[in-house]
Amino acid sequence: MPDLLPLRDEWFDNHPKPASKATYERHLRTFMDYCAARGIQDAEDLTDQVIMQYSPTLLDGYAGATINLKIVALKDFLGFLEDKDLISLKWSRLERQWKRLPRADRHQVQLDDHGIELMIAYCMHTVPADIIEARNFAFIVCLADTGLRVHEACKLNRGDMDWQELRGVIVGKRNKQAAFRISPRAARLTQRYLSRRAEQDGAQNIPLYRLPVFARHDDGAGKKILHMTPTTGRDITAQMVMRVLGEQADPQKPITPHKFRHFLIDRARREGGIMLAKGLARHDSIQTTEGYFHLEDEELDRGYREMFNH
Repeated sequence: MPDLLPLRDEWFDNHPKPASKATYERHLRTFMDYCAARGIQDAEDLTDQVIMQYSPTLLDGYAGATINLKIVALKDFLGFLEDKDLISLKWSRLERQWKRLPRADRHQVQLDDHGIELMIAYCMHTVPADIIEARNFAFIVCLADTGLRVHEACKLNRGDMDWQELRGVIVGKRNKQAAFRISPRAARLTQRYLSRRAEQDGAQNIPLYRLPVFARHDDGAGKKILHMTPTTGRDITAQMVMRVLGEQADPQKPITPHKFRHFLIDRARREGGIMLAKGLARHDSIQTTEGYFHLEDEELDRGYREMFNH
């Protein structure tokens, strides 16, 4: 019974597109983690049913474009296994399901506004016990108030920030440079964290502007100031959900780093309109922005009544 892990390594080592190897391997990792969590170790266990059960797990937590990349990587790996006569799949059935995934992603995201607001309040009003807590509190409020994607927040350098103007600059999707805004409260928490880090930053043989805004504080980093990883960002979010919400966390509306982006964009639409939401989201298309909106029945009822009460 061929083991999946050696097969994954063989597929990766012999990939026909060297420039895309790392991307394919990264996005296939989600599927490999899914298999490991369910005790699926052998290629012969990859049935149509297993793969079809995997696909919906991507709907919550990943944007449509990311889901597409994960499916492309999965298809490539499954094709490799089929070429070796290790599996036999009903591709037409799978393709029909995959074709629907990006649209489902936009409509099935569930947002726990109340939970996010509780997390923000906790971070704002709790005195951090140490530098790690100071970083974590600042990170959560920055995600909620800037709309940055988790990898964008983790890549921020101190030189990217203009604290006077409450703005920053990032290189986003498709290597496009874009400005983002930061709220006074997020700036205050971030500067509090950076002030606690001042001695460590000053000991680095690196210009201050090149140091990360959010840094690692683990044994592996030692005394070096290194960028935090998106995995750490997701772990921080999960830890804060457990700390603040505990058993009150809604399992139907899990809070992930990307939900904070939804939270900001939806709030901007409610308070300032769709064009404000589009601008803060840094979207090229209104249609993309609309995928972040979360209209509740009560809000629809209120809007409808206001149409006829002028």
